[in-house]
Amino acid sequence: MNTASSAVARRTHWGEWLAWFIVLGIVTAGLLAIRARINEAHVALAYLIVVQAGSARRGRGLGIALAVASVMRSREAGDAPATSSAAPAPAVGAAAAV
Repeated sequence: MNTASSAVARRTHWGEWLAWFIVLGIVTAGLLAIRARINEAHVALAYLIVVQAGSARRGRGLGIALAVASVMRSREAGDAPATSSAAPAPAVGAAAAV
């Protein structure tokens, strides 16, 4: 392979990686927009689809990178909105004295 085609292949490789991380960002933004109506399973499935598609397209390296980024982003996308309370309500009555 000559140097010109090698440079094009590298540029395409990094361009495609960047495109997959942009897709991951778009999925995260979409999940954040509807996070009040979804649960953790929806978040995991959405990220899994992106990771699997990226892995199928560019291989193990991109798949692992997308998986690590997905794990870091899934906590933010899967959390309940800041206006809701994650703690259960305190018990009232005789059962609370236990």
